[in-house]
Amino acid sequence: MKPYRDPPMTLESAAAAHLRLVVWCKGCGHRSELDPAEQGRWYGPETPVPEWRRRLVRSLVLALICVYSVHVLGAPLAPGGTLVLLVPFKDGLIVGADSRTIVLNTACDYQTKILIPRRPNRTIATVTGIGVQVNNPSSEVTDICQYIGSAPRALDIEKTVTEYLERSNTDIENIKLEEPAQQCVDAVRNFQLAWPLANLQFAGQELFQVVLANYNPNSKLGHIRGFLVKLSAMLEPHYEQTESKEFSPQDPAGFTAAGEVNYLNQYVFRGVGRAFLSREAIRFLTEQRSAAEISRQEAVAVAIDIIEATSKTTALIPAPYGIGGPVDVVLLGDEARPEKLRWKTP
Repeated sequence: MKPYRDPPMTLESAAAAHLRLVVWCKGCGHRSELDPAEQGRWYGPETPVPEWRRRLVRSLVLALICVYSVHVLGAPLAPGGTLVLLVPFKDGLIVGADSRTIVLNTACDYQTKILIPRRPNRTIATVTGIGVQVNNPSSEVTDICQYIGSAPRALDIEKTVTEYLERSNTDIENIKLEEPAQQCVDAVRNFQLAWPLANLQFAGQELFQVVLANYNPNSKLGHIRGFLVKLSAMLEPHYEQTESKEFSPQDPAGFTAAGEVNYLNQYVFRGVGRAFLSREAIRFLTEQRSAAEISRQEAVAVAIDIIEATSKTTALIPAPYGIGGPVDVVLLGDEARPEKLRWKTP
């Protein structure tokens, strides 16, 4: 076999070949997939991959050694785990969400995932992923689930988003989305100034997603908008806007999901979890109908059924952050205030 003598692959050629760069910590086994195009922006597109590896290891090796002891050093806890479904129907929008979060390998149910600002009317927000980090509990805390419900928050994106909506009091289709997105990025930066290593395990990954939704009963139109906040390999936060959607009764029936969407698609819709879906949910997913043909009752049932089927699937195939607990359901319709149709009840 002849030895390989061609020039080594660069970050630019790795990106062109649609490759991913996989790095991991030999101490704890944590691994992360990095985008070579993004790495090229940091290290230069012509940087050979072996040289990139050497520079990355040199800059992060001390931090990677420390990652396993972050919580021992008192860094905030990062609860995670959410699945949110938004289902338009003939007279509005149904929003359903699970109520489980995972912290310190403990499943904590009855957490609130659907945010209802005081204004504007007929508007909700959700934050999926790691948008909240709470101060580390003292040794005297015995119930971690009770603690995270009232603990001081070192990072609170839910508060950042809610306060922006209430302060602007603007229908979400008219919001300059870069404003709340940048405020969330600034909140992450400030958090990381206080806790430089707290987000190390999320380097090169999506940190959280913000989804905003509303409904106008006069025009019969609804809107779903949002953005992601990601961390570079060097823990620099930045935002990316997600696709904005306007829906009407004439549009095809369907739903928008946020949170553990990859798990939902892979293990429920295309995997063993499909057996947990009801006939009504499968009919909703497979038949070609318009939103005008979907009743409020069916939209509620479908949202609950899909989330509960996903929760049951996690007993067979664990989800990255856990999905479960009672399903909360909120209606955006004729009433000015979002209506809690089902809230913290099994």
